[in-house]
Amino acid sequence: MRSLAILLIVSCFFSCGTDYSSYTFTKVEYHYHDGSVAPPIYRSYIIQTERDHLHFEVSDYEGVRLDTIFPLSSKQFEKLIKLSHNQSDKGTESGANENGGSTQELYFYDATGLISDYIWNEGKSSSLEAIIVHLKSLIPNFEETLHFRNKRVASAADVHN
Repeated sequence: MRSLAILLIVSCFFSCGTDYSSYTFTKVEYHYHDGSVAPPIYRSYIIQTERDHLHFEVSDYEGVRLDTIFPLSSKQFEKLIKLSHNQSDKGTESGANENGGSTQELYFYDATGLISDYIWNEGKSSSLEAIIVHLKSLIPNFEETLHFRNKRVASAADVHN
């Protein structure tokens, strides 16, 4: 009987989730860790957003290659918050990547600290994708900037509100 009660409590914990619409997010943070690939194409990056700015950091095997800040309009940040409130994944999703593929992490904060985190491996379909697509859209010329395909890396002057 005790085992059944514990099972019910654990099941509710993982299935009930959290109602994110009641939170006032102050920061959303996304980490992409590239898998084991050749040095010329390896890129890992972090996108951190707060109410008025976005911090973008790109790394390769040698270390940090780009560390820049872009301004955010209130409209851009509010869209991100709306997407965050509408997410359908609940709770914490995790799993270590044991095959050398990429890993993604998404963190949500309010004024008191970390509310929720998600960690998943390459190939996982996620309802969080809309948030990630929006985050990438806030960085001008995201792919070119990420892979340094042009001589001039995007800067705050490239931001379109």
